Amino acid sequence: MSQTVETVVFTPFIDKKVRIWYKMNDVKKMGRMGRDDYNEMAEQFKRQLDLPEEKAKEIRHWLLNGWNILTEEGLALKMASQPGGLCAETTPALLEVNKKMNDGGKVSEDEYLLAYKQLIEVNKSLFQKTFEKMVGSFFDAFDVDADGYVDANDLIKGWKCFGIDFPDAVRMIFKEMDTNQKGKIDKTIYVAHWVEFMLGNDQNAPISKFLCKV
Repeated sequence: MSQTVETVVFTPFIDKKVRIWYKMNDVKKMGRMGRDDYNEMAEQFKRQLDLPEEKAKEIRHWLLNGWNILTEEGLALKMASQPGGLCAETTPALLEVNKKMNDGGKVSEDEYLLAYKQLIEVNKSLFQKTFEKMVGSFFDAFDVDADGYVDANDLIKGWKCFGIDFPDAVRMIFKEMDTNQKGKIDKTIYVAHWVEFMLGNDQNAPISKFLCKV
């Protein structure tokens, strides 16, 4: 029995949100993004949050290697004749973006969007697994006391690394995430909200409601 691979329709709303994500990662605001931008973002995390090298190294790993990891896994699926594999016929833009960034080149917003669209329309899981680990490393950086939770103040400080410096809005987002009203949320909840932002179509989701209005 062949394994079913989940895919996502790339809606206009997802397009809008992924463009926002691109701009958050384009730290130099040049309209083209490469590995140096990811390096700079990792350094921003380290400086802003006064991270120990172990946490900084984890963030740097996922920022710099995330595309490589999911691309190599997808190519391996294709070689093994498994469903959801990546190849030049189905995901040419993704393979080109990955090669360009590995070669030290820069990727435009439209190139990034097309690569992402091709990826999730072929295999949602390849993106989601890598993205969850990367966002999880962000959570670990925000969790300065390593108790497994973050509060609103942790997010206010941490999101500045993405250029999001709107404390009142971040507090409102956190309040909606904190459905149990404990004043803190765990990694599972935090990561799930970002997965919804990148892959979902709920226009009332906490992160979408704010970032799509900025």
